[in-house]
Amino acid sequence: MVNLLELRDRIDTVDAQLLDLLKERYGIVKEVAEYKAANGLPVYDAAREEAKIAKVRQQAEEEGLACYYEKIFRAVMEASRDSEELDIKKNKQKL
Repeated sequence: MVNLLELRDRIDTVDAQLLDLLKERYGIVKEVAEYKAANGLPVYDAAREEAKIAKVRQQAEEEGLACYYEKIFRAVMEASRDSEELDIKKNKQKL
């Protein structure tokens, strides 16, 4: 039987991997912000986000965890929008 400390160590390992992936995603979000600013596009794209959520729900449905994954992805996308808005605002102030 696995003990609680071993389980928590495994969670810590996964969390570190998630953090690395979120950092990578943030770098791409910065590029998206630059593109949107340069092309006069809005930060929020409701259709894109809802399509992404639908895909996540579909992929997670088999596990019965769709509602949990949806919460996670909505939070990530909200944080990404906030980051894009901040980056665009900073770039405008530099001009």
